[in-house]
Amino acid sequence: MRVLLVEDDRRLADALARGLQEGGMTVVHASEGDGAIGAALDGSFDAIVLDVMLPGSMDGFEVAAALRRRQVGTPILMLTARDAVGDRVRGLEAGADDYLLKPFAFQELLARLRALARRHLPGRGAVLSMGPISLDSSRRTVHVEAAQVLLTGQEFAVLEYFMLHPAQGVPDGAARSLSAFLRRTRMRLALAYAGIFSVVAIVAAAALWLALSRTEYSSIDDSLAGAARSAESALVTRGAPPSAGDDVLRAPSSGDVPVGELVFSRTGTVLQHNDAAPSSSALASIATAAVSSSSPALSTQTIDGESQRILATRVELRSGDSVVIIVTRSLAETNRLLFNAALVLVVGMAMLVVATAVVGYGLAGAALRPVREIASTARNFSERDLHRRLELDLPPDELGELADTFNGMLARMETAFESLRRFTADAAHELRAPLTMMRTEAEVTLSKPRTDKEYRASLRTMLSEAERLGRLADQLLLLARADAGALNAQMTKILIPGLIAEAGARWRSVAARHDVTIVDDVAPAGYVWGDVDLMTRLLDNLIDNALRHTPDGGTVTLSIAAVDSFWEIAVADSGSGVDPGLRDLLFERFARADPARRRDTGGAGLGLALCAVIARLHNGSISLDAGATQGARFVVRLPAAERPAG
Repeated sequence: MRVLLVEDDRRLADALARGLQEGGMTVVHASEGDGAIGAALDGSFDAIVLDVMLPGSMDGFEVAAALRRRQVGTPILMLTARDAVGDRVRGLEAGADDYLLKPFAFQELLARLRALARRHLPGRGAVLSMGPISLDSSRRTVHVEAAQVLLTGQEFAVLEYFMLHPAQGVPDGAARSLSAFLRRTRMRLALAYAGIFSVVAIVAAAALWLALSRTEYSSIDDSLAGAARSAESALVTRGAPPSAGDDVLRAPSSGDVPVGELVFSRTGTVLQHNDAAPSSSALASIATAAVSSSSPALSTQTIDGESQRILATRVELRSGDSVVIIVTRSLAETNRLLFNAALVLVVGMAMLVVATAVVGYGLAGAALRPVREIASTARNFSERDLHRRLELDLPPDELGELADTFNGMLARMETAFESLRRFTADAAHELRAPLTMMRTEAEVTLSKPRTDKEYRASLRTMLSEAERLGRLADQLLLLARADAGALNAQMTKILIPGLIAEAGARWRSVAARHDVTIVDDVAPAGYVWGDVDLMTRLLDNLIDNALRHTPDGGTVTLSIAAVDSFWEIAVADSGSGVDPGLRDLLFERFARADPARRRDTGGAGLGLALCAVIARLHNGSISLDAGATQGARFVVRLPAAERPAG
């Protein structure tokens, strides 16, 4: 099916063309009205997809009207975002057969185009038949007699065109479809296999023909040598050159082919010849040359229009004279045999090559069937089908490895999508909570007149929720930048004791309100490379987390230690510790070590996740110390810079 696509938006046109081609259609693109009219007049199309808003002097309505005035009966499908009733009426009255609004479902566009083609192409029904082949264009199935044949979109398009236009040659669009078909891996494999077999077959056939030719010529040469020896024996027995009445030569034959014999004198005069001998004048030069040769001479010449194999040998007689015996045999029968052998080899080789290509095509199809199934499955997958897997019975070869790799990729994608879904749901929940709180507080406060004290209390509540919302948005933004690879650290050399001391001093006033003591144990002095702001945020999150889980009268300890070429920064609290069943979830986003705690005492569950991101950004790590005897002890491990001198 050939479609003329008239669309000025190049990106949309490319997307539509790609989808239509994958649906088995051949697409020709025009971007403006004049080009569309020229293409429609020059080519034979089954449908036209026409946009309304076109550049140039004509819009889609005018293009449709111009085509109808020029007796172009190709069905037209208007494709536009103009949804007013007047626009639809104008388009249909201008000559359009259907009207589809943007945005649209692509499957609906395909269905509408096929319906238009079925209704408008002359002599075309839903099912096309040609000999034993039946093609159902609506169901896109092909049957040969009673057996269904599976075809790709391009194969279906080529067959559909030829069944619709049996008397026409191959148009440009169908030629492109055929070219695309030949570019398919299956066909390339079959052609490569046939090509290799052709080279081997040609070499083998040539070798066989050369061997047959050599055998035939060797047999002829042997028969000529035998005849020459017989004549030589008769002459040697006589002892003198033969005279006219002597019966020295006979008319022997080799099989059904007679052998001609002649005896020449030293001067080139014919002394005797048998009835099968060719013209003696043509052999005189050979006889003269043989007089001076000590060994027999073989040659092939055309005499009286016929190819002859010739053996010339000199014979010394007892009388002191010498004569030349020439024996000949026609090569007509041999050449005919070799020609027929070559013809049989060529025809047989061609049949074998075709058979090899067919078998190779079938074998390639069988070998690539799992690839097609993988591609078909992948094409039908959406974000809702990531739980599905390829269930193919494949051997442990490359295709089996491909299927396993694909299933592994689906498993990873399913995990990532599920994590993203949970993150999105949790983020939406965390964002809605303060907004709901602020709205409820405002609605309740405004429901009746209040005192100034009550208004101030309400505003303080909303301010607290606004601050919480701001912190949450800041954390989400930082995590999003980290996920996008846009979180860049400004690395400087940081003195660890100073960083720890500043963090402890910053949180002591908060800790004092809860009767919690912060202890600094920063005796070693050392440096790390890091971003001061990000490292400060990391320590603030860890200290804030420790204070939330430390009871009144408890202690939060900050310490550092040098281990190999790393510095370990530890933040420990004296609380109840972390449930072993929740330790694997600590650094996930929106995870809480105590899911039951209230939101006014607990955070959103992003602090530790953000700490893990910052640690990885500094080529370090963060972990929960499983050996802590009391409370929770988080250890940040960072590569050490060189120690300061002195």
